[in-house]
Amino acid sequence: MSQSLSPKPAVSDGTAGALGCDDTAIAVPDRRNDTPLSQRSARELWVRSNEMAQMAKSATMQETKVALETLARRFATLATQRELDEITRPNK
Repeated sequence: MSQSLSPKPAVSDGTAGALGCDDTAIAVPDRRNDTPLSQRSARELWVRSNEMAQMAKSATMQETKVALETLARRFATLATQRELDEITRPNK
C-alpha cells in the first residue's frame, strides 16, 4: 500500500514568494515504493541510480552531493548485480 505525504502548511513568512512560488501548499506524492530493493528489477534500480546522480549534480552543499553520489553508486552496483542475476536466472 503506497503512502502519500500530507500537504504541509503554506509558508506565510513571505519566503515562498521570494523563491518564485506562491504561498499555496502543495501536496507532494510519496515517490517511494513499498517494494523492497531486493525485489526490484535492474531497470528500476538504474532509474533510481540516475535520479540520485542528477540530484547530486544540482546539490549545492558538499555533504549532500557526496551522499547522493554514494547512493547513486550503490544503486548502480545493485542494478549491475541484478542484471547478472536476471541473465543467469531468467525464470526467477
